[in-house]
Amino acid sequence: MINNAGIIPVSALEALNVDEWDRKIDVSIKAVLYRIAAALHYEGVQESGHIITTASVAGHLLFPA
Repeated sequence: MINNAGIIPVSALEALNVDEWDRKIDVSIKAVLYRIAAALHYEGVQESGHIITTASVAGHLLFPA
């Protein structure tokens, strides 16, 4: 299974757009964890498997928003 999900906020942190923060956490963190949890069941049944999680450039570089 390959995890590849994420969104980048478009508003400045000072805008205090909490809804945007929640969406980013839901997509970028929770979705990855839920997919891993679902894959673990099948890996247990198959007694093997691989989980690959990618990171975007936004995880390695700093952007204003």
